Amino acid sequence: MLIIGGLDDSRTDLTDEWAKTIEAANPNIIFYGFQSNVEEWLGASDVLIFPSYREGFPNVPLQAAVLGIPILASDINGCNEIVTNGKNGLLIPIKM
Repeated sequence: MLIIGGLDDSRTDLTDEWAKTIEAANPNIIFYGFQSNVEEWLGASDVLIFPSYREGFPNVPLQAAVLGIPILASDINGCNEIVTNGKNGLLIPIKM
């Protein structure tokens, strides 16, 4: 599993220390942090997992949809305009 994107400590309990602990426990999970060349990473992907509580109109799921990559995303505005549940991905209800 490749995890692309930075960790925002102010919005989540996920920290760099947590990421290092996960990587040490399982070498098949790799955190790459922020990357500007998202389309290259998507090209190497089998599926996009895009958990979020809030987005405007998210570019990464849009790019994945254009490339035909299945998307597992939060059922929020933006994502639910890109993902048709059961057709090009799955929408997961967010925690309320």
